[in-house]
Amino acid sequence: MYYIQNGEVLYIPGTMTPTEILSVCEAGAKIVKPFPHVSMVASQGINIDSIEEYISRGASAVVLSDAIFEKETIAKRNYEKIQKLAHFAALLGNKV
Repeated sequence: MYYIQNGEVLYIPGTMTPTEILSVCEAGAKIVKPFPHVSMVASQGINIDSIEEYISRGASAVVLSDAIFEKETIAKRNYEKIQKLAHFAALLGNKV
């Protein structure tokens, strides 16, 4: 374990659940290997411009809540802008 924790050996543990992923990351894993039969959804900090990158790298879907539901847009009740962003994101996602 010393060599793994000190970065001398790359350790890529197999994980199945979000809890396992967090546990191995907290233990020092730099990369995790989810089981291949589990679809992955990328989230947190994803913007419309990066949809294609995440999908092409193996994500089954992406969550764009921060990119579509901007605080200022919601505060102004600009539902037209939210609808346009969601529609554009869906078009990009379907293209990939």
